[in-house]
Order: sequence, then C-alpha cells, then structure tokens
Amino acid sequence: MLSTIPRTESTPPLYYLLAWVWAKLFGTSEAALRSLSAVIGTAAVPVAWGAARAFFARRSVAWAAAALVAVNPWFVWYSQEARSYSLLVLTTALSLLFLAQRRIVAWAVAAILVLLTHYFGGFIVVGEAAWLIWGERTRVAAIAAGAVGLAGAALIPLALHQRASQTTTFIAQLDLTRRVEDLPKKLVTGELGTFTPLIGPLAGAVAVAGIGYALLKARRTTLGLLWLVAFGAGVPLLFALLGADYLLPRNVIAVYVPLVLAVAAGLGLAGRLGLVGVAVICTVALVVDVQVTSDARLQRTDWRDAAKQLGAGTKAIVVTPAWDEKPLRLYAKDLGLLPATPMPVTEVVSIAEGQPPRFPDPPPPPGFRVAEKRLTASYELIRYVSDSPQPVSGATLTASKIGPKPPFFLLRKDSP
Repeated sequence: MLSTIPRTESTPPLYYLLAWVWAKLFGTSEAALRSLSAVIGTAAVPVAWGAARAFFARRSVAWAAAALVAVNPWFVWYSQEARSYSLLVLTTALSLLFLAQRRIVAWAVAAILVLLTHYFGGFIVVGEAAWLIWGERTRVAAIAAGAVGLAGAALIPLALHQRASQTTTFIAQLDLTRRVEDLPKKLVTGELGTFTPLIGPLAGAVAVAGIGYALLKARRTTLGLLWLVAFGAGVPLLFALLGADYLLPRNVIAVYVPLVLAVAAGLGLAGRLGLVGVAVICTVALVVDVQVTSDARLQRTDWRDAAKQLGAGTKAIVVTPAWDEKPLRLYAKDLGLLPATPMPVTEVVSIAEGQPPRFPDPPPPPGFRVAEKRLTASYELIRYVSDSPQPVSGATLTASKIGPKPPFFLLRKDSP
C-alpha cells in the first residue's frame, strides 16, 4: 500500500493508513471501505460543536454548527466516498477546536494530521499558524508552528514525486471560471448540483446574513475564521492564475469548516430568528440530500453497469474524459491499452461520462456503423460494428473524432 501511494495517488498517506487497518478489520467490500468515511464524517459533528463552543462560548452557536455540519450535502457526499476528504474535514475541525482552546501542542498535532491528510490542508494550517502566532506572541506558539512547518517540509519529496506521476493533470483541462463559480455553490447544492433554483439561493442568503450578524456581535473571532476561508481558498486560486492549477472545489473543502462556524455564530447569536435561519438551511440541505439519494442523475457514475455493457469479444473502447478509464478498468478487470499500431477489430465502444446528452454523438469510425446507443442517468454508450475487421488505433480513432478530447483508448481481447 505504501509503495503504491507515490505512483497512483495525489494525497499524503494518512487516510490510506487508516483505510488499510479498517480493511483488515471489516474487509474490502464497497460498504466496508466507504464506511470509514461515514464514521469519520459523523465524528466531525461533535468536533464542530466543540470548536464553535470554544470560539464563541455559546451553546446555541455550538448546536447550530453541529446541525449545519451534520446535514450539509457536500460533507454528506464525501462521507460516502473511500477518499480522504471526509478525514480532511474532521482533522481541520480538530485543529480549529484546539486553536480556539489555545491548546498549542494539541493544535500542532492536529495541524500535522491535516497536512498528512491532504496537501491543500496546508493552506488552512498556514492561516491558523499566523492567527496563533499573532494572538499568542509566545515562544511556544512559534515553536509549535515551526514543528508543523517541518512536518510539511518532510512531505515535499512525496508531493513532488506524485506531481511527476501526472495524476492531477486533468484539473487544468477544466474551465477555471466554472470551478471558481462552483466554490460557493457546492456548500449548498452538493457535489453534482441539484435542481434547487429557489430554495438554494434562499439558504445562501440566510448564510450570508448569518455571517453579517456574526461580524456585528463577535467581530474579532468571525474575522479570524473568514481569514482562514480567504487564505485557504484565495492562495490556491492565485497559484492557479499563475499556472500551478490544482484548484478543485473538493481540494479546498477544508475552508468550509471555518465558514460553517462563522455562519453558525451569526445564527446562534441571533436568538429565535437565528433558530429559524438554522431550520431554513438545514431544511434545504435535507431536501438536497434526499434528491441526491433518490435521483440517479445526481449520483455517482454507475461504472459497474458500464463495464457490464461492454460485452465479451475483442474490441476497442473509447473512454471520455480520459481520467475515467481508471474506474472503468476497476470494474472491467480484463482491459488493456490499445496498441499504438493499428489492430483489426470488428467492434468499437464509446463511453462518455455525464448526464446525456452531454456531448454530440460522435460519427462512426471509417468502416463502422452504429449498432447500439445506450443512454443512462450517468453515462452514454455507443457501439459501432463492422462486418469485417478494420485496423484501429488511438490515432485513427482520434482522427475520426469518435469522442471529445481528451479520450482514452482501451482494448478488450477474447479470453484465451
């Protein structure tokens, strides 16, 4: 497991260490692997309660924070995935808890755990360290921040190695403007977005009002939390504009923890009116959670079904976008790479992820005709067949514009 992380992953090893132990205890089924994130996401709720109570010394604020974290669609989504983002939320909440309590050594440990979970957690940690040093102005605080900095420096060789593997090159291919627009939306509508044209903006307006009231009633602490949000999201955006583009909304999910605490502060301090605001946001969140659960268009791509539809026999497979070849190969385990030299096949299958019609139908490659077109809630499959074997390679399929760029080409052979 440890030797695989530098080659195939783009995050530090903490989540994988926990998942390795978890898998030894509960197995490697989908439910077993995903349940770790569910437990971690659930644990973030009481930690958020404690952080809010420590920052604002009001139980009403603590309960508001716990409620907002518990039902938030984005946090719920990543509490269902076998990835590190739920752990990043929990470790960030822990670091905020200890920061608020001025438990400097405990904060340093939690901050190191943030760094070991996700590189983007470093932006939050740097912001917290600046806040801690500015507020404490003690030697102990400086030493703690230095220890965290050394831990971050120790991760640099791994980060450079993972960067060289180019597992994150797809990010720069996505529209940056769209990604920036998604930053505030994700907190309300979840990962894939939901059909909430009225209630979504309502929840957003209540959240903005909550932050405004928090600035009036607890200005200094609220500004500190908003500083973390601005630094944690703003610096990655600046890097993206300068050419080091790794900005994805999920990579900066940690900044939503202090943001939720700021919203909870305003609502928790506003008495009965604030309680109404908490109810509004939580109701909208629950509506989104139910939508995501019940609507296949808002769920993850059904790669198991896509793999099943490939069928047996020798064929070329075009996957769009290119980075989706990994989950397809996970479920269709006998797929290999299409050779660079043309190979005769009688069937080509194109699979495009997304809610159809996401792309215009690609034309058949020369010598092929459309035999099947399958539209599902999460992918589109088009099968092209030929009466006689036709020479096919990645270059010939690209030239025929069978899929939007960038595609990835696979090969399924008859079993020996």
